[in-house]
Amino acid sequence: MLGDSGLSVREAIITRVMEAGGRLKVRSAVNPMLWLCAIITTPALLAFALRPNSSRWLLVFAVAPEAAAIIGYLFLMLFDRDYLQSEEFQLRKMEIERIEEKGKPAIDSTSVKTLPPVVDGKLLEGEESE
Repeated sequence: MLGDSGLSVREAIITRVMEAGGRLKVRSAVNPMLWLCAIITTPALLAFALRPNSSRWLLVFAVAPEAAAIIGYLFLMLFDRDYLQSEEFQLRKMEIERIEEKGKPAIDSTSVKTLPPVVDGKLLEGEESE
């Protein structure tokens, strides 16, 4: 047991991991691949380490998600960097691009309303949606 909390070491680690995963708010094209790495690699490496005479294919299976994530990240970095940005950043960028369409004069900043703050895809309280 750990101190007065009454949690075992295993329960404390699981709680910390769950809290860290819940705080993750950045949404990009790479996040699903990183979750795949954590879900597949951790158990595969544990099985490889704990089982005597385990197959080398298990090690290949454990490393494959990392290789795919690295290749995917490099591909996006070279060909489409916007997908590496967060979803909220992309939405704000598209809003600004629509305001500043090519060939049209820039809009006077005093005539534009400020965008309402958004949290998790929802407008904050007191703001009206269109």
